[in-house]
Amino acid sequence: MKTLIFTSILLLTLSPLPARASDEGMSDERPVASWHQEVKTGPLQVEIDRLSPGGHLILPKGTHLGPIHIKTPGVTIEGAPGAIISAGGKESVIVIGADDVTVKGFTITGSGTSYTQADSGIGLRSVNNTKLIDNNIVDCLFGIDVYSGKNITIRGNSISSKSLEIGLRGDAIRLWSTTDSEVSDNKWAHSRDVVSWYSKRILFKGNHGSDSRYSLHSMYSEHLRIQNNVFIRNKVGIFLMYGSDFIITNNKIERSLGATGMGIGLKESSNIFAQNNTINYSAVGVLVDNSPFKMGSRNWFHDNNLSFNGKGVVLSNDLRGGEFKKNTFLGNLQDVDCENRSGSKSHWDKNSWDKYVGFDQNHDNIGDTSFIVKKYGDTLKGSNPKAAFFYGTPLFTLLELIEKVAHVGEPVLILTDHNPLLGKN
Repeated sequence: MKTLIFTSILLLTLSPLPARASDEGMSDERPVASWHQEVKTGPLQVEIDRLSPGGHLILPKGTHLGPIHIKTPGVTIEGAPGAIISAGGKESVIVIGADDVTVKGFTITGSGTSYTQADSGIGLRSVNNTKLIDNNIVDCLFGIDVYSGKNITIRGNSISSKSLEIGLRGDAIRLWSTTDSEVSDNKWAHSRDVVSWYSKRILFKGNHGSDSRYSLHSMYSEHLRIQNNVFIRNKVGIFLMYGSDFIITNNKIERSLGATGMGIGLKESSNIFAQNNTINYSAVGVLVDNSPFKMGSRNWFHDNNLSFNGKGVVLSNDLRGGEFKKNTFLGNLQDVDCENRSGSKSHWDKNSWDKYVGFDQNHDNIGDTSFIVKKYGDTLKGSNPKAAFFYGTPLFTLLELIEKVAHVGEPVLILTDHNPLLGKN
């Protein structure tokens, strides 16, 4: 029941679109129609329409009025320093409907406010080999909206949405049915989410996302690589749903706060390899819900640093095949919490626990006794999450001592780490 309540609150609070009737997911029909946008012919549109395949147009400093629609393949539209394209508050500023197009160097501003049309700074509509480089997208409902494509490069862009409540903003970057593409060295802030839905083989590398909702939200995607990103002051760092075969390495996630705040979350996701990530000062460091999901699959969490979080790891339901190894747990109010009475089904080995009390008489940097985490579910601390407000107080310290010494209620064995690290191995 706790798992159902937690998942329902998470989806209702964070999901940008209504859930479909089955599978709590989304329908295959994407409620966006802006690729049919009719662009009125203006001076800039006339210049673009005159380009031949392979043409290169450089726009000078100043404001150029859109919206525009690029329909000729192979063209490059480049802005000189100070070049601005503005749609004046209507429709998407730039819509790309041809392959092999490059747009770079512009400030792009003034999209419309239609969610059903997905009014964006740049909208890609079933195109391939597109490059969006070094653009500054401001005051646009959605930043970059990709509807189907292959070999898309989104690099070096700066993106922010309109000044709205967080749930009413559009997504900084949205990938729908996109494959073999790269999202790298971008910076987004004060947007809603960055999403990857029904997509495969996407590289997210070197990005900086802040002050938004999801830094990265994936649904029904496969083979994503999420590397060397910095996600700060978002509700959620990385949340993976109904997907598999992800590599998550060397990311820094900080201050994912609020009722649903978490660094990395897995829901029914399989073959996840998470290594060398740092998750600090968040409500929850890692959430595992019904994962790994595919029969015979694995999830690996190795060498991650989980420090000063409310809870380091929450096991809403971890299925067999998970492995937590050589992770550091430091300064968390609670290192690991399990929301069922069966305890963790994952394998725990050679993690470093600041709450470990033991010796290393043979000086091999491994504790002589196991580190054991138990949950006393029938006490105030175990049954009432609101009691966490009092962690660290003398009264709560006394309660913890009574739980361990007097054995009030039957404890749940959450995990056993037989080889707790006391130093570098």
